Amino acid sequence: KLWSTVMNKIHKNLTKTDFKVPKNIYFTKINLIDGGKSSSGSNAAFIKGTGPSRYTSQSTKPSQSQENNNQAEENTTPETPTTPETPTTPETPTTPETPTTPETPAVQ
Repeated sequence: KLWSTVMNKIHKNLTKTDFKVPKNIYFTKINLIDGGKSSSGSNAAFIKGTGPSRYTSQSTKPSQSQENNNQAEENTTPETPTTPETPTTPETPTTPETPTTPETPAVQ
């Protein structure tokens, strides 16, 4: 749903363009839950030789528990913003001590 909302806004003022389907592409109905072929599924495009070979054994509609899980994942309510911490002034650095001159070894 979120992606559809975004894409609908993006495509709002674009002109519809028809295009020719390449010869090596075909459409078949599949079950969106398990990916198997289904007479009552959704149309999907495949490159010849890559489509599903098995028929689905599942319902093409999500179960009630799957629907509830999807709704929980689609919660788009933003988090309440928090007030940022007040920045603190960094401490003033101390002046480093002047290094002492190393002693020169005595020549013997």
